[in-house]
Amino acid sequence: NMDSNIFQNEFTCSICVKYFIDPVTIGCGHSFCMPCLCIFWEEAYHPPSCPVCRETSHQTNFKTNIVLKTRVFLARRARPYHLPSSAEQMCEIHMKTKNFFCEVMKDLLCLLCCKSKEHEAHRHCSTDWTAEEYRQKLLKEMRSVWEKTQENRRNQKRESSKIRAWESESVQLHMPQPVDPRLSSWPITGLIERLNHFL
Repeated sequence: NMDSNIFQNEFTCSICVKYFIDPVTIGCGHSFCMPCLCIFWEEAYHPPSCPVCRETSHQTNFKTNIVLKTRVFLARRARPYHLPSSAEQMCEIHMKTKNFFCEVMKDLLCLLCCKSKEHEAHRHCSTDWTAEEYRQKLLKEMRSVWEKTQENRRNQKRESSKIRAWESESVQLHMPQPVDPRLSSWPITGLIERLNHFL
């Protein structure tokens, strides 16, 4: 179906070909998952370029495209990827789909299990919301790691350039300095007579 292809392309990253996770838009206008772009640029030759149009990008500070992120979240809920039957969790007691997550037991439950005496006092969330919550926590950590990596790289570059500057200064200090040519033209009196004593 052509409409579903357009719909999917609008909300999918061209690197992983899945729904955007923390979408970022770079200078050329193309959008990618923040983790996908980071990994792509880690492995690419410098300077980094757009994976789609190859336009060079010197961007290191990424801001989430909030509008796209909201639209992707709604799209993901409206048209989730079809899961194979083996991935669908069925409650063996009530034969209902387990689409709730128990915060206390850290387990998947069906609606009837949530209302049982064993679980009624526990906090339950829909699996969609729980997945989104965990996704956001992981993305926050991932962003923090990426920013620290970039900072370490910048520090390493600065230190390397300082070391190169010190090395070149050190080489210049230890290099023999050119002798003033005027010194060699001055006569040294009595040198020949002194040398003749040793012959």
